[in-house]
Amino acid sequence: MRTLVQDVVYSHRFLRSRPGFTLAAALTLALGIGASTAVVAVLYAALVRPLPVVAPDRVVLVRETDVRRGVPYFACSRRTYTALGERDDLFDVVSGMYSRLANLGGIETPATVDTRQVDAGFFALIGVAPVLGRGFHADETRAGAPAPVVVLGNGLWHRQFAADPEVIGRVVSVDGQAATIVGVMPQMEAWLDADLFVPFQTIVTESQTRRMLLVFARRRADVPLVKARKAVQATAAELGAAWPESHGGWTIDLMPLSDVVVTQAARRHLRVLGGAVLLVLLVACANLTSLLLARAVGRRREMAIHTALGAGRSRLVRRLITEALMLAALGGGLGVLLALWGVDLFRRFGSGRFPRVDAADIGLAVLAAAAALTLAAGLAAGLL
Repeated sequence: MRTLVQDVVYSHRFLRSRPGFTLAAALTLALGIGASTAVVAVLYAALVRPLPVVAPDRVVLVRETDVRRGVPYFACSRRTYTALGERDDLFDVVSGMYSRLANLGGIETPATVDTRQVDAGFFALIGVAPVLGRGFHADETRAGAPAPVVVLGNGLWHRQFAADPEVIGRVVSVDGQAATIVGVMPQMEAWLDADLFVPFQTIVTESQTRRMLLVFARRRADVPLVKARKAVQATAAELGAAWPESHGGWTIDLMPLSDVVVTQAARRHLRVLGGAVLLVLLVACANLTSLLLARAVGRRREMAIHTALGAGRSRLVRRLITEALMLAALGGGLGVLLALWGVDLFRRFGSGRFPRVDAADIGLAVLAAAAALTLAAGLAAGLL
């Protein structure tokens, strides 16, 4: 133990006495680890982490396309939504969603909030239970529902209600209409979350032809995507025959949810970014190796003096490893800080193109990988 303390003290003095070398080596290591860790965290969030819904590989976005103009709409009409909701031979659940701003009153500070008008199937689709209360019943999302109800988003619950657990049953005002709070949702990813969840309102329930609903569906486990696509195209043909003025010349397509949340273009950009940061890491390792080799050549006389004074080979190797580990700890610590800053940049400026990055975090696996990389670099530097 005593010799270990001596090695640490000596290594600290050595690194402090050579600030130029120490700073250059630590920054080289920090840039390599920081960039690679940040990008790995983003890649994991966008491409690897499962989507926060039940059976995400079977969830699709329904979109209608004007065949005559070749224009796809990432939204559907109420009539299409109703027709697909009756196809229980294809889907386990079909859910519609309409986003809009609303004025929230009945609270200390009235505010304009982001709302999601949804049906009861929304909560079944995502499979996330409210942390307090309940979701919507089917009769609460139909036109003319007698008792308007709302479910709070987690962020709004904390901001406006101070996370009060007694908020269930409280009456608020949504666009001047009284509504009872029946539930509070947990924190969810930004592309799915909202301040307030409300049942379908008049603008949705009375309009049958306006293409304004985002419609999601979960395929049955025994229905392949190809079969489901052919079936909904047949449904589109039936709708076109029945209502040619609003649905004639339109078709229906299904997009896997993973391609909607993170587009194929965004995936390509992320893969290119991953390759670029891997190259940066390799260059950083090569530069660090060159610095350490140059430093080792300059220490020949120092090593000869220690050997003449009786220091054995194992003692010299242990001292070199101690120096390298201290240098690696310094560079690794700076690297993790740079990684946190890098992920924050993605959150601020990249969430529009990479929606899931808004919820990205440097998880234990990524931190473990960075720590292992730091340790490996330190050991390699010590051996060199």
